[in-house]
Parts: sequence; C-alpha cells; structure tokens
Amino acid sequence: MSNRSTEAAVLLLTARRTGKQLSGLPAAVAPRTMAEAYEVQHAVLKGLSAGIAGYKISIFPDGATAVAPILTPLGTANGAERSLAPATRMGIELEFGFRFAKAVAATALAADVLAAIDMTVVTIELCDSRYEGIDGKAREVLVADMISNQGWVAGTAPKFDGARNFKGATCRQLFDGKVQTERTASHPNGDPLYPLPLLPQALAAGGYALSAGQFVITGSLTGLTWVAAPLLVEGEIDGFGKVACRLVG
Repeated sequence: MSNRSTEAAVLLLTARRTGKQLSGLPAAVAPRTMAEAYEVQHAVLKGLSAGIAGYKISIFPDGATAVAPILTPLGTANGAERSLAPATRMGIELEFGFRFAKAVAATALAADVLAAIDMTVVTIELCDSRYEGIDGKAREVLVADMISNQGWVAGTAPKFDGARNFKGATCRQLFDGKVQTERTASHPNGDPLYPLPLLPQALAAGGYALSAGQFVITGSLTGLTWVAAPLLVEGEIDGFGKVACRLVG
C-alpha cells in the first residue's frame, strides 16, 4: 500500500464520516492508475472495518471495466427506514441484482458465471459521492470512491432464469406513492446481463473474489435521480417484483 493511497483513503474516510464533500483528491494523492484506485478502495474498507455484501460492476464508454465493493453495513431491509445522515440527499437507481449461490473463480467462463447465480434481486442502489461533483473526474478517482455507491435495498428475489427477458422488462419508480418514472428498462449496456461475463476478471483486477451469498448489481434501469428526505421510495419491475425503503433525515 503506497503512502499516496493511504492519504487518499484518509480524505475519503473523513468525507464519509462528516458528510463534508471534497472538491476532488489533490494531485499529490489522487490515484493515477486503476491499481492505485483499488489500493484506495482496500484502504477505505480497512478504515471502516466493513464486510463486503456484494459488488457493482461498471463498464466505461471505452469498454474498460471497474468494480466497487458494496459494504455490508450499508444494506437496508426491504421496506425499512434509511437515514441520509450525515448527507442531505441520496441518489436512487432501480437495478437488477444477482445473488450467487457459489463462488466464482477468476477464470470462470460466461456460462459458469450464470450457472452460479441462484436469485434475481429487485434492488435500489443508493448513491452518493464523497466529491462535490463527479463530472470531469478521472476514472481512477471515481473508482477510488467506490463508484459513488452508498448502499443498497434488496427487495423481491425470484429464482434466476437466464432465459428471461431482462432488457425488455417494464419498470417504474414511485416517490411517496406517485409514479416518478415508468419505462422499459434502459440499461447502459443494453442488457443487464451483459456485464456478468466480464465480472471474474474485473474482480480479480481489483483484488477481490466473489463468494457464495454475495450479489452483484450491473447498472441502472431508470437512470439516477437525486432525492431528499423524508421520502418513501419504491421500485417495481414487472414480472420480477418490488423493492422499497423510507428515507429519513
């Protein structure tokens, strides 16, 4: 672990604990490579003494992949309350989550990855950044900050069936019982299953491994919406189920 990565992690940990966002990471400590970005992730994990419930995988416009751990303490039960503190807002993304019944090796083929999944989980990803804004930030800086993950809410979890039409599902997002958006699922990569075969190598590059019982989210179906508390947030994906949480201050 380099001194640069340790110092960057200290800044991000302070932002997490105080809610005071950073304009960015100073050039003297900002990660310059993906390997350094993952070093910062691991240092933040160590500083929080947090377990890993799952991962998010992102594919950047140039095709590069990145992962971020989703921290066990930041999980919210379906229908439960979630405090925004020390933040004053939260980003909401309705997504498919995929729960794994067994571990997946770094050398696993696409068929092996899909065969290891036992449940599809209707999920709300809770998002926030430790930066004042993410536009224009280097990929490595975003990855160091867990790609803006702030937790998740796990809802209905039917048995996984890879033959189902995940990219054609109708989904809706409701705020305080009113439909905020209703649309055919619009995934950044076209198909919510698309990133899964890329997962083993992406995790290995980050120094992670996928264990039985962990889950993976692959990208928003409805886009990112910023909200404030108090608010009842609900998500529905037709044919798959529902998820909800109540945000409080």
